[in-house]
Amino acid sequence: FVQSLEELFVWNFGIILGLHMLLMSAAAVE
Repeated sequence: FVQSLEELFVWNFGIILGLHMLLMSAAAVE
């Protein structure tokens, strides 16, 4: 359970970071 919980946090952090990078790159292009 602990491992899956840590994995969930890692996935959430990765998705948020990816979306942030995507928004920053989109803002830089415009």
